[in-house]
Amino acid sequence: MSNLLLPSSQLETNIVDGMALKAPLAPIRIQTSTSTETTLIEPIQCSCVDFAREQGLDFPRIRTPNDLIPNSIPCIGCAVLISYSLPHMGVIADLSHGGIIYKDRRLLNGECIETMRFLEFTDERLRGFYK
Repeated sequence: MSNLLLPSSQLETNIVDGMALKAPLAPIRIQTSTSTETTLIEPIQCSCVDFAREQGLDFPRIRTPNDLIPNSIPCIGCAVLISYSLPHMGVIADLSHGGIIYKDRRLLNGECIETMRFLEFTDERLRGFYK
């Protein structure tokens, strides 16, 4: 894997899974030192924070979901704040006996996907809820 260095004028700040990352303003071509092949790298836009806003949640500008302080009980349409390997958030779609069903957007194997997942109220990764 080669290191890619671009001047800051060619980068923009993107939020990926709640983390601020620098990405190229446009697709770039790189050449690895072990090959003469050129690889096209497309910038990826995949953010659980942006997804929550698109679903109608209103909250202050944040760097990561960890910046939100839980302030609500679980309710449909509220945010669920989760501490996976990276801070994460989703939007509660339904309440069930013992947990919540929430929808989110996340990066999985290099692909931005939207999912519905179940999380138990007793899960230690559950930080709380935000309305």
